[in-house]
Amino acid sequence: MSRARDYSFEAMVEVTGAQLEALTKDERGRINRALAQLRVLTPDDFVLSTQIFERARAWNEVYPEIALTPQALTGVWSSVEEKAKEIKRSQQKATNVAITLGKCPRCDGHKMVWVTEDSVAPCPECNSRANADFWRSDGSHFTAARPT
Repeated sequence: MSRARDYSFEAMVEVTGAQLEALTKDERGRINRALAQLRVLTPDDFVLSTQIFERARAWNEVYPEIALTPQALTGVWSSVEEKAKEIKRSQQKATNVAITLGKCPRCDGHKMVWVTEDSVAPCPECNSRANADFWRSDGSHFTAARPT
């Protein structure tokens, strides 16, 4: 008769990068001690395994340079997901900040100038290194107009 799968144990082994076939007694003991704490909070093994993966993903966002251990995960279990959400919120705020354009006398900070009535090109004074050339779907090359 075979034993039932221990999903949470397998999840903890996977997220900590341990090798199931090569676990020492100490490693197995650390994993089991950590899981004993978590099973008090979440008795359902499958649900706990899902939470382990979610919290491990949050750990990697909050502490990307620090290796995850079973004790490290249980040490921040209740707060790591909220910390990861805070990091995401701050990154979103930083990326949604409007850029401030410098005042170029030629383009008024827009980085592009009108070349004809219906086409624009990179400003030669403040955006001269921009390349607006592209390849058309038919394979031909379009060279953007160069303002003088």
